Amino acid sequence: MVKLPRNGFALHRNGPRSSLTEKDDFTAHWMQEDHAGQASGVPLNTCNASSQTSIYPSRTPTPEADFSYDFCSESQGHSPHEIPKNILAFRTITTMLERVQRLRSRKFESSASWDGEIWDVSSQERDEARVSNAFASLAATDDDCIALVTRRLTDRVEVIAFIQDSPASAEQCDGRAIPAELEDMNELKLLRYLEKHCCKGQPMLATRTRLWILNRLLSLDLQPFEEGGQTLYLRLLHYVAATFHEKMISRFEFGSPVPYIQSLKFATDFQFRDYSLHYPSKEAIESDGSFLEGLAYLPFAEELKSKFPKIFEQADLAQQNKVFRLYTADTCKEFHHLLLVLLDRLYLLLQCTMNKTAPDSGSTEEERRQFETDLLAIKVLGHLIHRLTRGLALEVHIKTISHLLDDYRINIRPLTSNLHEKRGTERQGGQGDNAILQKSYMDWLKSIVNEFDAASTLVQYIEGLSPVCKNFACQILVSRPPDKALISWRELLTDANITSSPSQDSKSSSVEVGRLIQFCDAAVRSNCLESSCWAESARTSWAAGDLQKTIEDVRNLANSTLPKWREYADTLLCILQDKEALESETERSYISEAMDLLCAIAQFFTFLWDLDKQIFEFSGTLHCEACLVSVLWHFQDSSSETVVTYNNLSHVTFTHQATGIWTSRRSTATLLPDVSSTY
Repeated sequence: MVKLPRNGFALHRNGPRSSLTEKDDFTAHWMQEDHAGQASGVPLNTCNASSQTSIYPSRTPTPEADFSYDFCSESQGHSPHEIPKNILAFRTITTMLERVQRLRSRKFESSASWDGEIWDVSSQERDEARVSNAFASLAATDDDCIALVTRRLTDRVEVIAFIQDSPASAEQCDGRAIPAELEDMNELKLLRYLEKHCCKGQPMLATRTRLWILNRLLSLDLQPFEEGGQTLYLRLLHYVAATFHEKMISRFEFGSPVPYIQSLKFATDFQFRDYSLHYPSKEAIESDGSFLEGLAYLPFAEELKSKFPKIFEQADLAQQNKVFRLYTADTCKEFHHLLLVLLDRLYLLLQCTMNKTAPDSGSTEEERRQFETDLLAIKVLGHLIHRLTRGLALEVHIKTISHLLDDYRINIRPLTSNLHEKRGTERQGGQGDNAILQKSYMDWLKSIVNEFDAASTLVQYIEGLSPVCKNFACQILVSRPPDKALISWRELLTDANITSSPSQDSKSSSVEVGRLIQFCDAAVRSNCLESSCWAESARTSWAAGDLQKTIEDVRNLANSTLPKWREYADTLLCILQDKEALESETERSYISEAMDLLCAIAQFFTFLWDLDKQIFEFSGTLHCEACLVSVLWHFQDSSSETVVTYNNLSHVTFTHQATGIWTSRRSTATLLPDVSSTY
């Protein structure tokens, strides 16, 4: 389990180092008047959807950004008694919930009552959520999860991001905050470092190192293009190519992508249909134009120009700021084949780059140049496909060929030998089915370049926004994987700080908890193991239609010492032995539901018995939102006995001036369902 260090962590804010875990300073910082009214916050205009990111050189200066960081020292050991109780409670609750079988007969009511709560948000909140999600996409890899919380103040925005390190990354940590070689690297050297670690045989970057590089790339001043400087967007594309190449390859190789691509390859016999909107959005037109302009930056652009001349005619018009139209009767066939070529080239280049060894001092100039060319092609290809998913042409094209596409949304099956036989015939189905099919293909294409979309969203926000808040500070807390300690379930239920809310009457609450503990204790001391076997046997016999065996099993249930089970068994026996009652669908349904309920109850109390015997341990990931909630709980507590007691926690702080904010509006109600996965 991870814990904040006793000696505190540092926040650099263009001035002297200040500890936030000293009680007085800690409370003064988080409870000062500047933080009053943080719930309502300062109204911020975060809408910037129309601005487009570009891979092309830009001379427009961006606001300066100051960067500072500090990592905590780490201690090697800890006792379960030092772990905050709310973290232990979280582990125990989620472990218990994981063991509770959901009743098969239970159905949720209409979700219409949820719609207002989920979707009743302002456009500003949606835009802030998009930016927050974009940062989370760039920060979290396959084994990571991230939670973001924002405090909006009158003069700045403070962001806390809690990220759980993967087991592999944690094992590679040698106690240093970041590799020493990174500390004095400029933009060019950082990008070369990223390039090196996307190659074969290179160790995976630890989460803390990768995030330090991401923060550094966001905060370094932009250098003139003539001096080798790159736009902020190009920096992030470097980061995406180096960090997510394996994930992008997996999107081509596993699950549904293979049949999706094959389905596109066989959809060749189609005619142009003008589905264009009368008034397409400005963003869609700009995205198509950005795609056309970007074709010229591909290392193999001349090869494509000879194969797709009509597309490149439109690209010339876009370069000259003239009226263009990417998808027409003349270009539709070329557009289809160009899309397939771009997907194939991206996949092959990703494989080629990952299988190469990184250029070093022994590499020839030609090898280094080829490596840089391949990496540039990956960045441009990812950008181009992303622009297509945001534009009008691809949407119209998918709609045009939708009658030739196969639907892989229900059963993701491997390609078979007879797959080719059903090509060329139009799919049967209504207009609504086609619309869903078209969306599934668009969503699949978007998923391939998800991180490119995140980079675009983040850069649009940073470069295009003139915020009311002049700066913001982001604290990133990186934890190690959790240990296995749990809290006693009796302590979990009796601790008023965990089970009670401030609005509850303490006296009545303690009485109810006492009754619950008494009931559970009686169940655990009963013959719950035998009762569970009897209940399972009765359910199996009833499902098989063996009435006589079901009656025998229910009679065994009468020997159960679980509270109230003898009464349940007597009730079931009365129904099972009444032939007229068994002819009623209502009574048969009641018996089935009762069997499911008894099995679930027995399994739960058996699990409590196992917990008493310490058979079970925490097997899930320590959800970062739960960690974050725990950290914030300490932040706002001023009592001396709740000074932050975490260790094995890395901490980095960086400050951007006049760049934007990252925020998240995830509710703590989302914590519990997401923790059943194991390493």
